[in-house]
Amino acid sequence: MTRPHSKPRARGARSLAAFSLVELMIVVSILGLLATLSAPSVMRGIERNNARGEARNIANAIRMARNQAASRGQVVLVTVTPNTGLVNLYRTPTALTSCTTITSTVLTASINATNLLHSYTAGSRYADALIGSTNAGAGFATATSPICFSPSGRALVTGTGVPFAGDSSCTGMNYRMWIVRKGETVDADLSKCVAAANEAERRTQKDNRDMKNFFMIHVPYNGNVEVIQ
Repeated sequence: MTRPHSKPRARGARSLAAFSLVELMIVVSILGLLATLSAPSVMRGIERNNARGEARNIANAIRMARNQAASRGQVVLVTVTPNTGLVNLYRTPTALTSCTTITSTVLTASINATNLLHSYTAGSRYADALIGSTNAGAGFATATSPICFSPSGRALVTGTGVPFAGDSSCTGMNYRMWIVRKGETVDADLSKCVAAANEAERRTQKDNRDMKNFFMIHVPYNGNVEVIQ
């Protein structure tokens, strides 16, 4: 009686499995190396996007002042606290319609919790944001010299009702402020407007702004706030 032939054993099955495991380990190692190399650039990209989002949030808060002035038919005052990034919107208690009629007495009566329309503090998107100003004409929008939005939507100097005087080399630029990563040095080349920089300076400026998460917030005379890098 003949015995049925048994199924021949697959030769090399164990070695094939061992080779697949080694191959898998190599792939995992390569992926880990790639992840390690790309992590810094990914984190920089996330930080840059968060900084851009923060600049847009600040711009939106200022746009709200323009919209409130137009809808209420009265001036709305905007103050910005440097470093902390607190943006406050105030109405005047007597519903003034002109930025030229605002005196120091009116400011004292307006800049308080009673007349606060809206408040926004930078940091919801980018906690490391540091806010500063490059506006040569009027400095920062403080409680004694806020930005005044008229009912027509114009961004004017409080008390005089004239447009903000921007840098002489930046045609069409009025009130400017910026955000940057905390601890970074903001020199003139970084903060100057793009129009004032030559071609070589623009390339360097763009690289530095990318590295330092620098974004400019421009408040022009017509009130159309924009974010620029």
